[in-house]
Amino acid sequence: MRSRLNSRQIIFAVAVIAALLSPLHLWATPILDQSFDAVASGSTGGLNIQSDQQMAQTFTVGIGGKLVGLGLQVRTSNASPPTGDLLVDIRPTTSGVPVEDDALAYANVTIPAVDVPIFSPIMDEFVNIDLSTFSIFVTPSDVLAIVLRYYDSGSYVWLDQVEGLGNTYANGAGYGRRFSPTWGRLQPETDFGFQTSVVPEPTTLALLSISLTGLGFKRSKMKA
Repeated sequence: MRSRLNSRQIIFAVAVIAALLSPLHLWATPILDQSFDAVASGSTGGLNIQSDQQMAQTFTVGIGGKLVGLGLQVRTSNASPPTGDLLVDIRPTTSGVPVEDDALAYANVTIPAVDVPIFSPIMDEFVNIDLSTFSIFVTPSDVLAIVLRYYDSGSYVWLDQVEGLGNTYANGAGYGRRFSPTWGRLQPETDFGFQTSVVPEPTTLALLSISLTGLGFKRSKMKA
């Protein structure tokens, strides 16, 4: 005999579906997506980021979801310590090259100099940056750029590896510019140390849960 869902079942169904369609990324644990450890690849140094200079590292997204974390193998120069903060942004690319306009960045973060360790080539630690407050949703194969900018005296050092001296990052490249809007790809091939973390897209989990809920209601109808 067939029976209708009662009001309690309807309320429960609405609550389950609402929960599944809510921002599940707030509940999930970030997963390391892209990573290049310049020190592990044999690097013992890096490129200086001086006043009015910008360096960038492009990367290709492997896991779809929300980009929530960034790690940088960046240091303050021990020979010429920076007097100002380091500016970091995440921006789109065009044909794999960082876009020129700083205003198009998806996220802008300021890192105080005191939060950046002093240069030492044997230190492999990353300076971690929380991006969870920004709405940077990515899909696999997206190519984004990490850009570091500095405008005061002294300098920062972004640890890197050069092609031919060790392993480099296969899914992106290092770029630089100064006193010009045009980005130039670093030669020889150079990649900077970085990591990205993503909270995966919850679509699959949500669809599975909705299916299980539907089966539960079907069983209730059959018993009735």
